[in-house]
Amino acid sequence: MESTRCDHCGREPKAERMGRLGIKGVFLGAVAAMMLLMWLVGVIESKESSAHKAQTKRILEQLEQQEQAELAAMPPEQRAAAEARQLEQKQALEQAMKRAAGQVWIYTKFSDSQADKQGMQARIDSVDAVGAGHSGDRSPASLLIVDHPRYGSDVLVTTRNGWFACGLSACTVQVQFDDSAIAPFTAAAPFEIYGKAVAIRDFDGFLSQTLAARKVRIQAHLYGQGERVFEFDVHGLEWPAVQQSGEATSQ
Repeated sequence: MESTRCDHCGREPKAERMGRLGIKGVFLGAVAAMMLLMWLVGVIESKESSAHKAQTKRILEQLEQQEQAELAAMPPEQRAAAEARQLEQKQALEQAMKRAAGQVWIYTKFSDSQADKQGMQARIDSVDAVGAGHSGDRSPASLLIVDHPRYGSDVLVTTRNGWFACGLSACTVQVQFDDSAIAPFTAAAPFEIYGKAVAIRDFDGFLSQTLAARKVRIQAHLYGQGERVFEFDVHGLEWPAVQQSGEATSQ
């Protein structure tokens, strides 16, 4: 292949240098995205020290500054294409981070052998964790939208760390959709998973407002922990679910 470098100074034409800068910028963006994802997963699992987080943040800031400088040096056409790729990478990374944290809707369809019909479920985890007394263990709560062939439709809030102070007959949870006024919803503890979940009774009312909202906050009382508020990023819920990510069988 014929060289395009200058015979005197050895420099390449500007267009070729800019092309490599674009490739380098995309590579640096991918590296930064990978480091950011690793850092956020570490935060979720609470395994990174504060010093490590601060160091990772400084490295990411330096990479971002370098990438922005390289973008500024590109011709307008290449810069627009590189910025579009950068935005696409950022959106994909945000979705991956939410999925890693359980903060996107996960859809599951299941079959019920007794009813000989299929049901479906949508689940999302809270953005905050719930502690279990003095043990120090923390995990998110989950919000489930369920359509069961035999048991009907339900809205469930479940927790792995803690026990809801709600009886089999009835209790009240406070719910806020986005910035609307906080409203009481009647709930009850399902017999099959008593204490680990509450079922909100106004399924249609809750669902319709959830479909129109971006965030839902649910306040409930947990034994030994008092009143707790669980926040869910509910934007993007599809119901009836049109995407199914797995199958299960109910006996």
